Amino acid sequence: MTDTPMTPDQPTPVELTERQLDALSAAGNRALNDHYHEDLCFCRSWPTSCVSSGGYFMGTWDTSAFDIGLPAVLGVWESLRNDRHAAKIAELRADNEQLRTRVAELEALKPARFQDCQVCGAGYEYGQSCSVCEFKKQMAAAQAGVRDALPRDLSPEQARWIEHQHPETSTAHDCTLPLVRRLDCGHRPHEVCQDCDRCPHTCRCASPEATL
Repeated sequence: MTDTPMTPDQPTPVELTERQLDALSAAGNRALNDHYHEDLCFCRSWPTSCVSSGGYFMGTWDTSAFDIGLPAVLGVWESLRNDRHAAKIAELRADNEQLRTRVAELEALKPARFQDCQVCGAGYEYGQSCSVCEFKKQMAAAQAGVRDALPRDLSPEQARWIEHQHPETSTAHDCTLPLVRRLDCGHRPHEVCQDCDRCPHTCRCASPEATL
C-alpha cells in the first residue's frame, strides 16, 4: 500500500495492530455482506447459507477498503472526540480560574490572625480580647473596690490609729517624698512622711506625737 501524504489539516491516522485491524475489517465486511444480501434476497437461512439462485455466502462482497480506510476513519473520529474533550477541558479550566479568583477575594477580606490593639497597641489574636487591656480593666476594678471600701475624711491621728490596729488597711494617701528621718520609734532608724507623719515602711509605727 502506498502511503498518501497528509495535508496539515487532515487528522493523523490511528495506529492499529494487525489483530485490531483484522477484527475491525471483519466487522465492516460482515455489515456490508448483510446489507447487500438483504437487498437481493430475504431468505431466513442467512448468513449460514442462501437459498437464492445467486448462491450468495458471507464473504461474497468482502472488500479491502476497510483495511485501507479504517486507520484514517478512526483518526477522524479520534480528532473529533479530542475536540469535544478539549472544549470541555477549556470550560473546566475557565471555571477553575473563576473559583481561584473568588477564593483570593475571600482571603483578602479575611482579617489577619494577629491584630494590633487600637487602645494600647499590644498584639492579640483575632477573635480574642486584648489581654493587656483586660488586665488593666481588672486592676482598675480591683483598685476601685479597695478605694470604695475605705472610710473617708479621717484625721491623720485616726488614720494612724486604724493602721496601727489593722496594718493590712491603708487609710491615707500614698506616702512619697519628702520623707524625714525618725529615730524614736523604738526600732531601727527609719523615715516617715512629712505630710501625714506616718511610716510608709513595714515597721507599722507612728511618730511619738500621735495620740492613740
